[in-house]
Amino acid sequence: MNPTSKIWRCEDGAECHQIVKVIKGREGFKPRSLYINLRRFPNPGAPVIVISHAVCLSNLAMATMGKYFWRGFPGGSGYDVWMPNMRAHGNGEEMSRVEPYQDGDYHFDRIVSEDWPIVANYIIENTGQKINILGYSMGGMTWEQFLAGVYFDGHFMRQSDDLAIERSEKIGSFIALTVPTDLSSINPKIQKLLNPLLPWFRKHRVTIPFTTTTSSATKIGQMSYSEWARRFVLSFVTPVLPKLLPDGVLEAHNGFRGEFDRLVKQQLSSPHSDFVGDLISWFEGEYESLDGRVNYASNKRVMVPTLMIYATKDQLAPAEHCLNRSKLYSKEAEARKILLRGFSHIDISFEKALHTYGESVLQFLENPDGLCKVGDLLILDNPATSTCTKETTWIFLSFVCICFLSLYCPPSFQNAVL
Repeated sequence: MNPTSKIWRCEDGAECHQIVKVIKGREGFKPRSLYINLRRFPNPGAPVIVISHAVCLSNLAMATMGKYFWRGFPGGSGYDVWMPNMRAHGNGEEMSRVEPYQDGDYHFDRIVSEDWPIVANYIIENTGQKINILGYSMGGMTWEQFLAGVYFDGHFMRQSDDLAIERSEKIGSFIALTVPTDLSSINPKIQKLLNPLLPWFRKHRVTIPFTTTTSSATKIGQMSYSEWARRFVLSFVTPVLPKLLPDGVLEAHNGFRGEFDRLVKQQLSSPHSDFVGDLISWFEGEYESLDGRVNYASNKRVMVPTLMIYATKDQLAPAEHCLNRSKLYSKEAEARKILLRGFSHIDISFEKALHTYGESVLQFLENPDGLCKVGDLLILDNPATSTCTKETTWIFLSFVCICFLSLYCPPSFQNAVL
């Protein structure tokens, strides 16, 4: 059965799209309805870019980035921007979800094998163009496996090079923004914090209560009790949260004009225990499909021009580890790489970082050969200072620097430099 859809005007002037698809139930279960919600900054006739958010966020967190690409280069035509909510993410009526829920409906595998094929086809049918994909963190991990030919055959997860080639004919390029190649090397403090919770996430089927609402109400009488309680708690938590986060997650000074406040109060989302359980299991276990048939860590069969962007202070997608693992990408990807100095995992999506790498991304979208050569690394401090260097040279110098700092410098100085 073909998907149906409805479109309405969102409160910020964007278009809201909802795709509804009837999906098969497992043996003994009735079919269910899959609702996928997207926001669009329409620019008919312009090149198309799809921007996907990270775990625990919603497409609202991508709005600043979306408007940046919608405008494009000064004097240019800009881009037709689409921002989907991943399954089990989004707020209010814009939450992407399955009704009624069955055990396992919100696993990573389902987003890759069910949601993204539907989203890609829907956007291509509505625009008549190839699409470019920008995936931020987990958003990029899911699209990466879609591009690498992962699918569900009705019984098991599979990978097909032929399917990867077929999908590449509809995709212009892939931009991986702080996308971990696997989760084995993230900050050990985060692993120790979350690993004990894995049995609970595997046992319980619940939505983690990070949900925000799209309510713009400012008076107590205009909002629900749960919304009032949420805002009350966040008013105390938000000011101290940057100091509580482990190293390598957020460089708070890179945000301005209340960006982090808006992220916490308006743009967080509600991941499901299915999805969170997948992530935690990959800290120490294999980064693979739930049935073990597809090894996601080694499956990098992306067949389209690819741009990878990493940050020096990021410990969720550590630059050195990810750059080393990027060698697994296929030759067809012709992967180019950008390294941002002084940014971390969350703040790389903030406006300051966007203005640092944004023009390079626009240049890549127009002409991938306009950046550094394949195998080189473009190092950015700000838009005015950029350097192309050999990737192996940067990795070697980083290793020497870290060894020196750990032996001879106090922790406070190490943090300031790194």
